Amino acid sequence: MIATVFVVSLTGYAYSRFRFKGKKISLMLVITIKTSGSQIDFVNVGKKYEGRVEYTLDNINLSVKSGEFCTILGPSGCGKTTLLRMIAGLTSITKGDLLFNKKRVNDLEPSNRDIAMVFQSYALYPHMNVYKNISFGLEQQKVRKDIIDRRTKDIANILQIKNHLYDKPKDLSGGQRQRVAIARAIVRKPSVFLMDEPLSNLDAKLRESTRREIVNIHKMIDLAKKYNIAVIFISHNIGLQLHDCYILMLQIFQFLMLF
Repeated sequence: MIATVFVVSLTGYAYSRFRFKGKKISLMLVITIKTSGSQIDFVNVGKKYEGRVEYTLDNINLSVKSGEFCTILGPSGCGKTTLLRMIAGLTSITKGDLLFNKKRVNDLEPSNRDIAMVFQSYALYPHMNVYKNISFGLEQQKVRKDIIDRRTKDIANILQIKNHLYDKPKDLSGGQRQRVAIARAIVRKPSVFLMDEPLSNLDAKLRESTRREIVNIHKMIDLAKKYNIAVIFISHNIGLQLHDCYILMLQIFQFLMLF
């Protein structure tokens, strides 16, 4: 089954083609805004897994600009994680081109893509305090101590965890641990920040509370714009809307049920 991709809100564009009763059907919606800086582009990208006849994703054209917070919504199995893994370099691209800053990166190793990720299970170092958890990656990169200190405290302030810098993860709430994981990933100023349903392991009440925090991530959007980072957040919860860019991914049979 081929996934259908729509941009249904504010920015970017998507295009998808699928088959219905033997005929190819194409849908395209284009909405653009002017921004500066880097961006991610899918150009006629398709993914077909070995042994399968149909493409899981086909003819995907999608642009996410720097400083944008892009939400990808869709049910399990629609291809949203496949899309994310192709950006990260963890899943190969069958056809088409993936561009970072207009440069083709299909064959670029994941370690060379300058990407930070937060997954469903975000493991903090339990023996380290919040400050050490956030700054660990910078220390491994041999960044100067004064720069580490400034950037760690700056991002902790933006995400409102500055009063917990010397607490251990066990002393934090779920929402606070989530913000530490975000801070740890973004403090090194990657070009792209990917979030793969990082809230799904929380209970419903805590998820809703944390979502409000992430929507308020106007803090997060402020970070994206400050550091010139494209942020992509995926979820299966249709009720979740985090805009700049809002993409809805549905299976073809689900799309047809709308008519």
